Amino acid sequence: MTGSYNSWLVLLSLVLAIGASFVALSLASRVHFVTRKQAKYWLVGGGISMGLGIWSMHFVGMIAFHLPIPVAYDIGLTVASILMAIFASILALFTIRRGKQDMKFLLVSTFLMGSGVAAMHYTGMAAMDMFPPIRYTPSLVIASLVIAYVASFLALKLSFAASEERHVIVSTSRLLASVVMGVGIASMHYTAMYAAIFEDGAVCRALPNGIETGTMSILIVLVVVVILNLTLGLLVFDMKLAEKDRALLEMLKQHNEDLLIKTEVLAREMTEELRESARKDHLLATIVDQSADAIISRDLDGNILSWNIAAQKMFGLSREDAIGKNLKELCKSDSCLFKALPDLDWDDASISRTFEKKIDINSEHIAYMLIRMSPLIDKDKNIIGEIGILRDITEQKHQDEILRRTQKMDALGKLTGGIAHDFNNMLGVVLGYSELLEGVLPEQQKPRKYLDEIIHAGERAKKLTSKLLAFSRKLPSAPETTDINALLLSEQHMLEKTLTARINLEYELAEDLWPVNLDKGDLEDALLNICINSMHAIPDTGKITISTQNLCLNETDIHNTNLAVGDYALLSITDTGEGMDEETRSKLFDPFFSTKGDKGTGLGMSQVYAFVQQTGGDIHVYSEPGHGTRIAIYLPRDLKGFAVVTGKA
Repeated sequence: MTGSYNSWLVLLSLVLAIGASFVALSLASRVHFVTRKQAKYWLVGGGISMGLGIWSMHFVGMIAFHLPIPVAYDIGLTVASILMAIFASILALFTIRRGKQDMKFLLVSTFLMGSGVAAMHYTGMAAMDMFPPIRYTPSLVIASLVIAYVASFLALKLSFAASEERHVIVSTSRLLASVVMGVGIASMHYTAMYAAIFEDGAVCRALPNGIETGTMSILIVLVVVVILNLTLGLLVFDMKLAEKDRALLEMLKQHNEDLLIKTEVLAREMTEELRESARKDHLLATIVDQSADAIISRDLDGNILSWNIAAQKMFGLSREDAIGKNLKELCKSDSCLFKALPDLDWDDASISRTFEKKIDINSEHIAYMLIRMSPLIDKDKNIIGEIGILRDITEQKHQDEILRRTQKMDALGKLTGGIAHDFNNMLGVVLGYSELLEGVLPEQQKPRKYLDEIIHAGERAKKLTSKLLAFSRKLPSAPETTDINALLLSEQHMLEKTLTARINLEYELAEDLWPVNLDKGDLEDALLNICINSMHAIPDTGKITISTQNLCLNETDIHNTNLAVGDYALLSITDTGEGMDEETRSKLFDPFFSTKGDKGTGLGMSQVYAFVQQTGGDIHVYSEPGHGTRIAIYLPRDLKGFAVVTGKA
């Protein structure tokens, strides 16, 4: 079953759509110039106008469409279609007003407006209540929805783009938006009508209780009258507002001219003051940021106020992440820097405090800090916080420790060497006369036994003297190119026997380990000394792991060490023993220091230290009570020996 259109009614529907769109968009775009409370009335009025305009356009278009059967409209669905159009229009205008030119609010408003137009249309079509029901071509239905959304987007975008035209009632932008919206609504309607398929022989079940065409025409006329009245009221109200605004603008213009002169003078004075203040602030900020010391300030509640570049580098925390945080939030351990700072308690703003503190920078780096704390005062001399200047003195501490140990070792070496040398001369006399007596005393006489004891004690004393001379470096070493892995493998059986069955000895040797230049005998003694100490530190059964690896150390790697940049072979001995506390660890290499009481001479580890220093390397000890000990020996790579072994020049 097909129908036909009345051209005049079609034209009327288009005019209604454009007129309603103009009223609604004009009302909605004016809300930026009134109070929030007044804006609600403007938006509701615009939504009602838009909803009634969409509805009247639809039903004028329906009346323009003539079917060869009597048609009426279901009252409930007709009322529902009006409410849908009005409600969707109000929501759309409220949404876009809230977001103004924000794209996400514009898209939501577009969705609401387009959906309202489509819902009203298809609800109005359903009000005809045809049997068999009206069918629709899916592609055309989709096309009608796209038209509705695109038209809504363009209309709302164009209308609110002209919202700043306060004194213009009919602007080009707003008129264009109204035409786009009206044509879009009409296009959506007639596309959807074209999508409708009426079955031959269909009847309208809304008869005889529905709204007939004549009654519908009267309703539409009433709606049109309402829209026209709204339009007229809008024009009159806008003209009154425009007149008031013009008068207000004239008055403001006069006041502005007077203020402008005063403002220019004041602005020049303030500009000069601000420039001078900015220059001083910039200079101060530059000085603070270029300082090698970390400069941190906090308020009376402990919240960070400033954090310079040196603080960022020192603690690995950016200025953005630090400022505003409470110092306690940044602490991860008991030796944290901020727990090291004393509580804010300043009685005298002229007093500063200076102290040293060992702190955790992070999980891998412990540093010594020289901290100077001073009160932070405002212009009225009130204490508002404190400022701390922190200097990393770890390197200085390390160098002082190396110097102290070197001086002590040198002094002890000279003293030990002198005593050992004189003692060795006296031993030579004792052993010489003992040998002469050995030739004249018979084997079986009792004095011969006494002589044997004297000779035995002398030999033992001679060995001790050799150790003392080696410690004082009075004995020459015989350095040569050495493969540490090969030496370790050759000594493995001896070490296993020395460590006994209760200690499990494991090797983790790197392939292609770089050769080093040292005295093999000294390395064997050092290895044996360390392993025996590790064995004594393991109370029951345990494990000692000896590992090697190649290391290339750069400027960052050698921080807090006595090493130069370059290549090193690393020899590590790790045990599962009881570990050492900090005090024991600090004295480990001191001559004659021993934890074994009378059973130890205290020369073993000092000899190891002297040997490592003689090679140009360094030795580090990592140990905690209950967590075992790791001794790392850094030995410089022998590049000459490497060239000989590999044939490289």
